[in-house]
Amino acid sequence: MFIFYDADLVFIMINYEHLSFNDVNITCSHYYRNSVSERHLVISCPNRTGFRAQLEGIENGLSSFIASQSLASESVVFGRLFVSDHANQQNDISAFAIRLYDDCGGCALSVIQQPPLRPGKVEAWFYLVDEAGQAVEKTVTGDELQMSHNGYRHIWHCAQMNACQPGNSAAQTSAVMTAYASELEQHGGTLKDNCIRTWLYVRDVDFHYQGVVDARRKLFDEHDMTRETHYIASTGIEGRHGDPAINLVMDSYALLGIKQEQVQFLQAPEYLNPTHEYGVTFERATSVDFGDRRHIYISGTASIDKYGAVVHLQDIDQQLERTMINVEQLLKDASATMKDLAQIIVYLRDLADAKTATAFLDRHYPQLPRVIVLAPVCRPGWLVEIEGIAIQDIRQDDYPNF
Repeated sequence: MFIFYDADLVFIMINYEHLSFNDVNITCSHYYRNSVSERHLVISCPNRTGFRAQLEGIENGLSSFIASQSLASESVVFGRLFVSDHANQQNDISAFAIRLYDDCGGCALSVIQQPPLRPGKVEAWFYLVDEAGQAVEKTVTGDELQMSHNGYRHIWHCAQMNACQPGNSAAQTSAVMTAYASELEQHGGTLKDNCIRTWLYVRDVDFHYQGVVDARRKLFDEHDMTRETHYIASTGIEGRHGDPAINLVMDSYALLGIKQEQVQFLQAPEYLNPTHEYGVTFERATSVDFGDRRHIYISGTASIDKYGAVVHLQDIDQQLERTMINVEQLLKDASATMKDLAQIIVYLRDLADAKTATAFLDRHYPQLPRVIVLAPVCRPGWLVEIEGIAIQDIRQDDYPNF
């Protein structure tokens, strides 16, 4: 726990906790400032047998956590389920989503088939926001959640964004992102100015990823998103929908009510090359400044050097180390450190590397909320990819507080 004193105000930068409620395990990060808290939870219940029992455990664990912190259930803003077999688990997922919606007054719920590598068929990541224990204003329409506070509108879309019509990955990517850009325009925003982060889940990534890359580049060109302007922080990774005809699904986070100078794009050029050098269009990381905190979104990051070459081929332990060095350097570009990380997601290409990855993270980052899943990375030489979100304490009087 890191506690700082500012006159009569006491606030916590990042407080990490491990909690247990019966057979449910929760790892939590907590940032608090100016009465507004942000929490990232990772919930698992590996000792339960069967998907339905594990999903009920996650539901009970979330409810128990909310009660233990004296929070309003409406504080839940976003959640993601990492499941082992989406098609066969769909009925239970649908029932869970309905209960979560009713209990939390709406929640942007993402579901993606990326089997968790701790024992169990499902793991969950939840993001909660409250002001003095009470939920901030939010509205839900379809798969879109808007959270409004201090003049900002935070818009979350979940992984039900997909192209329902048949088509290859390029056609489906174009349809999804075109529809999303149109929705942002209806809200008074643009893809270029207001989309902060995307997650692109690609079925059979070794085969379909190039179509995603090509379609995204074409769409970005149409929106004046180029190497001379900027792209969007993103992860493009293996992930499946329950419908085998769907080649791509997308999660996204956009922010309206910001000034252009509140957003910065992080590069760490001594450690990582610009992504356009190998034909892809995403930012390595993006930071957003509020009056009282900075959010940092680390894109999917792998073991590469400043020339874009894969480092430490076939060595998972060394690739993990280099990947975390790259994450650290991206944070450094925003004057942040690894102590500001609120959560990470670790994607492994090979199930056999789970034990090594778990041991590495236990050794170096034991308190950090994390999910480790089986999800092949878009280049076969990369054994691991890691993304994360950080929350850094700043004071910037030119902007409204979060």
